[in-house]
Amino acid sequence: MKVFLLLLFLTPTALVSANTTEIFRRQLQKNPASIDAYVGLIGLADTRTLINSIGKEAIEATGQRSAIYTALGDAYIGAQDYNNAVNSYRSAINLNPRSATTYNKLGLALMHISYYRQAEVAFKSAIAFVPTRNINSRLIYLTNLSIVFENLKDYTKANNIIKDILALNATYQPALEVQNRIQGLS
Repeated sequence: MKVFLLLLFLTPTALVSANTTEIFRRQLQKNPASIDAYVGLIGLADTRTLINSIGKEAIEATGQRSAIYTALGDAYIGAQDYNNAVNSYRSAINLNPRSATTYNKLGLALMHISYYRQAEVAFKSAIAFVPTRNINSRLIYLTNLSIVFENLKDYTKANNIIKDILALNATYQPALEVQNRIQGLS
């Protein structure tokens, strides 16, 4: 009975994934160079082999596109393949060097493999390219940068960034959490 219940719960998810994959494949039949369809397919890929296969197909069909490489990076993050995620995000940045979002994603991937100095550079780039009016993204990128300094045990720099964040939003919870963790360490 337990096996049956397990299959009962897995089947709807598998059907949704199969149906969604089929929708993207039909879009590609209509438009073989559809970046959106490839991004969707890449997002559904759950193994490194499948990510690589769809990524190669997408690049051959659409050419070198930042959106494809960003989707590949996201898929690799989901597969916990951080080195390939870093490489994909770097390729995306080479094609779109002003994408604050991609720099932030690169920084997060670099943090997963403990490349904190490179993550620092990525987050500083994200902060530099985020539009001034986009306060929410700025808060996120600054918080990520403060976490880099926390990991580097440079608590003075982390605290200074936290002060900047709290000047923008005094109740920003992620920054308050970092502040609580590093309080008394600088």
